[in-house]
Amino acid sequence: VILSNEQYSHIISWMPHGRAWKVINKELLVEEAIPKFFGQSKFSSFTRQLSGWGFKRLHQTGQDFGCYYHECFLRGHPRLTVLMRRVPKGQGKATPNMHSEPDFYLIAKQYPLENSADALKKENEKVLRLEATSECEDNYNPLLTRKAAAPNMESISQQHQWDPFD
Repeated sequence: VILSNEQYSHIISWMPHGRAWKVINKELLVEEAIPKFFGQSKFSSFTRQLSGWGFKRLHQTGQDFGCYYHECFLRGHPRLTVLMRRVPKGQGKATPNMHSEPDFYLIAKQYPLENSADALKKENEKVLRLEATSECEDNYNPLLTRKAAAPNMESISQQHQWDPFD
């Protein structure tokens, strides 16, 4: 929700390819966004949560330096988050290997996502609908509401004998 809200685009935003996101202003993130969206008050607690959900930080020099990514966290595809799982204890933060990091700009050329303006417009419309319903609370966390994020996954999983919610 935070990445799709233009109100926070000066604090945190998607990279142009839509496969990673960057903290633009750490101080404002800690003051305004982390308490509201994540119930935390420290940046270190926030990054520990990211590691616990399998997000990786990019260390290669270039435009994506310092960005975070997860294979199931892509701009314009919020339903993929149902596939995210907590990382087992002790396996959260891996030692960075710059040589094995993905080149998202090359990937985006071969497999483009929706352009950011269209995806942002769709996500903002979804945010407004969520905020208008009683389902959205001040501390809404889509990772905690997997079934709400992907209501059709149950019927799909029954067809394929796979349960994404266990």
